[in-house]
Amino acid sequence: MERKNVCASALLALIAGFAVSCGGKGDDLDKSSACLDNRQYFEEKVWQPVLGNVCVKCHAPEGQAAERAAKFLILPASYPGFLEANYDALSEAAKTEYEGRSQILQKPLGKMNHGGGQLFTEGSPEYNALSEFIKRVKAPVTCGSNAKPSPLAAVELADAELTIRKAAIHLVGRLPTSAEVARARAEGDASLDPMLDEMMNSPAFLDRVKEIYGDIFQVGRYNNNALDLLDPADWPGRNWWNPSDIPYEGLTEEQKLGEKNSELAIAAEPLELVANVVRYNEPFGNIVAAPYTMVNPYSAKVYGVEGKVTFSSADAYEFKPVQLTVPKTGQPYPSAGVMTSVVYLRRFPSTQTNLNRHRARMVYKQFLATDILRVAERPLDPSSVTSNTPTRDDKYCSVCHKVIDPIAGAFQKFDNDGRFRPEATWPGFMPQPGLGTETINDVREYPAALQWLGKKIAADRRFVNATVYTVYEALTGHKPLDYPASDAPNFQNKLSSWRAQDEMFRAAATAFVDSKQNIKSVFKVIIKSAYFRAVNVNKAAAEGELESVGTARWLTPELLSRKVKAVAGVGWTKSLKDKSEWLLSDYKLMYGGIDFDTITERLTDVNGIMANVGRRMANEMACRVTAHEFTKPKAERLLLNGVELDTVPDDPLGVPLPAAEATIKKNLVDLHYRVLGEKLSVEDPEIERTFQLFSKTYRELRELKKPDLAYDCQGRWDLATGADLPKERVVDTDKNFTVRSWMAVMTYLLSDYKFLHE
Repeated sequence: MERKNVCASALLALIAGFAVSCGGKGDDLDKSSACLDNRQYFEEKVWQPVLGNVCVKCHAPEGQAAERAAKFLILPASYPGFLEANYDALSEAAKTEYEGRSQILQKPLGKMNHGGGQLFTEGSPEYNALSEFIKRVKAPVTCGSNAKPSPLAAVELADAELTIRKAAIHLVGRLPTSAEVARARAEGDASLDPMLDEMMNSPAFLDRVKEIYGDIFQVGRYNNNALDLLDPADWPGRNWWNPSDIPYEGLTEEQKLGEKNSELAIAAEPLELVANVVRYNEPFGNIVAAPYTMVNPYSAKVYGVEGKVTFSSADAYEFKPVQLTVPKTGQPYPSAGVMTSVVYLRRFPSTQTNLNRHRARMVYKQFLATDILRVAERPLDPSSVTSNTPTRDDKYCSVCHKVIDPIAGAFQKFDNDGRFRPEATWPGFMPQPGLGTETINDVREYPAALQWLGKKIAADRRFVNATVYTVYEALTGHKPLDYPASDAPNFQNKLSSWRAQDEMFRAAATAFVDSKQNIKSVFKVIIKSAYFRAVNVNKAAAEGELESVGTARWLTPELLSRKVKAVAGVGWTKSLKDKSEWLLSDYKLMYGGIDFDTITERLTDVNGIMANVGRRMANEMACRVTAHEFTKPKAERLLLNGVELDTVPDDPLGVPLPAAEATIKKNLVDLHYRVLGEKLSVEDPEIERTFQLFSKTYRELRELKKPDLAYDCQGRWDLATGADLPKERVVDTDKNFTVRSWMAVMTYLLSDYKFLHE
């Protein structure tokens, strides 16, 4: 059938009110372009040229239309999920008609008492775009094979085997097992979901989730002084471990342990609550809505609830959920997930003038994916401020404060120190507690306002966005792309990049909602996407449309520390006796980490110090593990299980030994796979380059005729326990000159870009 006949049939279907599937664009047919479905049409033809350019000036939440209580509001591009929200809003508004035509067409013509007057005329491009969209609302257009292709089609993805390897290192700090590798090879992508599910059911994954949200909540600041945040007047059990107020020097070891473990528990409350929600697959909204907090055997005594919860042991790392009561009144403590934890409240403090607005801003940022300062960013006119309450009365101030002040009001029963004060009063000029257009009208409910707020946040579509963005940034190291300004250089390419990413975000959001807010579903969608799996891009096909795909991230100290241990079998510790990890202690801040106090943002751009720390790690780990490998039988080795100390590339006269060379190269193939995740053949140029490094190092050492091996690089000890090895297993010399040759290879691989980045 000819194309014109197909589209003619589609037009008849449109008139009849049926869904349309056509290779063109409805009434605005363009035979040279791919089909646009309803949402794509809205994005390309309606949002940017009409709503985003004309209507948003008044219909934004802070615009004149909103001030006049207009029902139709438009979110600017600075709001999370703005495109989806605006698409839904316009689709709904298009259904209301006046004199036989949609109000969306009538009002911009200046009819129906439109406050903005006439904006354009009938037949104008803006009018035609809206008119076509209204038709599509009545008869949705779907696109089959003629759909506009995603630029992600140009991305080459890692196979299932390499994907599960990367995921295992990232999520649970280990390499995949042989069974997982075999399953990935046999079943391909179909194996990913079940294997990811198994990984995410492990304690190691919970530690990773706590690490992710620890960066957001920043409560690690109180790891050593959390008890001081609790007022003993509120919690008489705060000093249960030292009821007589004995100086620290006079405490028993048991008392000191009680203090330490109580401290740990109070500081860990918010993150343990997040972990508990994830562990039991609760709706993730419970991180702000759960009516409980988390205690260990020690903090249960602090809160006086030791009789309400049972622990299997005195393990300080065993946490259980419990509902607290207010000791003074015996009433339930109004727990609302992490928001009512004292360490969270103190990490984001308030003052007599700030009135909880900082807390409100952080709630928007962390749980609603909204940066209020950016949303309301605009030039101010200080001379216009004449009211005594400008946050309420002045248009320059109220634009932001009418958004954050209701949430600030929800915190009104928690004072600047994070203490629950049900008797606290609130300034009369501040609005009622609420979120958006919803408020709490009964003052008797104000003490439980945060519980009300937590439920509203959990049900808000922006909470879904916030969760997706958090997981995306944790897995990729990149922030979500901003919607490009219409006058931005390479706007179309930037828009394509944003659109491709938004498509993945919407898929993750749908999975999150469909799974009843199981955050593991978000991890799976993003891990299986091009943003985690990209290994190459067809640049010609992509045409610059993939700004955020395939860019490597510099590993955090925590991620690199686990990766070193996963690959080498042992961590980069200070010594065999001192198991403190360099990257988690002395070098943590040097390597771009944070301390949650004075340094709260991670470095992502490598500087000279960070690069040198990476080199030192590579040198010291190569020194530590290489000779040790040869102290073990081949079957027990992780790195050098294909060669022996006397496997040399040529004989004493320099004549190459082909069989030995093949053996060495085979082990190099295994090393490249284990260390860098590269699946290379023996003939690959990279294997040849690494072999040349090995053989040249070997020849130089042989010419020097010095078999001495540095003491710290000798294979004298069991690296796991630090115990001396039996004499017959010790490798304390390099008489074949192969130990240091393999050390050179290990240093080369461990300092490789692909190892230090992800």
